[in-house]
Amino acid sequence: MSSEREHPREELQGLLDGRLVGEAREAIERHLATCGQCRGELAGLRWAKEQVARLATVPVPADLAERVCVSLDAEDARVGRRSRLPPWTPVAAAAMLVLALLVIPLWRPTGPDVVGEVRADVVGVVEGALALEAGPMPPPELEAWFAQRGIPFATRVFDLGGMAFELVGGRVERTAGGPGALFVYRGPEGRLVVCQMFRGEVPRPDDAAVHYRDDGVEFLTVLRDGIVLVFWREGDVTCVMGSTDLPAEEIRALAYAKAVKI
Repeated sequence: MSSEREHPREELQGLLDGRLVGEAREAIERHLATCGQCRGELAGLRWAKEQVARLATVPVPADLAERVCVSLDAEDARVGRRSRLPPWTPVAAAAMLVLALLVIPLWRPTGPDVVGEVRADVVGVVEGALALEAGPMPPPELEAWFAQRGIPFATRVFDLGGMAFELVGGRVERTAGGPGALFVYRGPEGRLVVCQMFRGEVPRPDDAAVHYRDDGVEFLTVLRDGIVLVFWREGDVTCVMGSTDLPAEEIRALAYAKAVKI
């Protein structure tokens, strides 16, 4: 099987556009359940589609072509080189300028959909599609394991046993374009909480988001497709906690406990 078949990029776009139905859609959804790379690509495609949908329309003045021609005529008269210009030059220049005005709004910097990446990781861990690489161990040992695996910053794995959440393991996961630390806690009734640390800024998404400050730490609570994610900063590292079934208040309490190490 070729890499294109293993990672069906064209089908991902079709799924995002709603063009896949029936067995084709079910096949892609089964693939996404086990492929983190394709989940990340789908999240990036969704982010790009959302950004394009929000692009503002720039009105083009009705007399733009005439004004460009007048300016070109004035320049020609000043330097005395009209005879060397083909007669269609002003019209072509005006058309190119109009085209530039239409295209420039589409030329915007793009970046990873960090919220989408993290959400996909949380779902992958909870559903068992994203396996942990390190098993249960004390927080200091897991921090040392992350350092040995090449995480380029000091991780802060906090013991949440006092809040009835035990540390069950971790893995190295790429987030925001670089390596990050992912570790998981299990709470009452087997509910999982995923915590990630990575280099990058706290995202500023358009999802339902709530900002709040506690003990000098700024938290951002994001709701993406039914899953609550809480972001905050620890030095130059971004941290996030998320779960598929915990209420926002409980995730915030756990995030606060790690952020201030109560």
